[in-house]
Amino acid sequence: MDNNFEIEDLVQDESFFQWVMAPNAALQTKWQALQKENPEKVAVARNLVMNLRSQINLSFLFGGRLQPVLFWFWDFRGGV
Repeated sequence: MDNNFEIEDLVQDESFFQWVMAPNAALQTKWQALQKENPEKVAVARNLVMNLRSQINLSFLFGGRLQPVLFWFWDFRGGV
């Protein structure tokens, strides 16, 4: 990934998501390099992924209702 990326790009990247949720050696190498170059953006994106995971886990605990989670994510993305 080049340095002209947005936080949204990271959150939507499948390998970034996997690195946050279940890292392996290859993912560690790839994403830690980017983290060194752009620590603020990577930290925010990691926190969003973790927060989204927590929200989804909570929704399953409360009967599988994902609507509040989807609205939260929609609001974060600016309704796009």
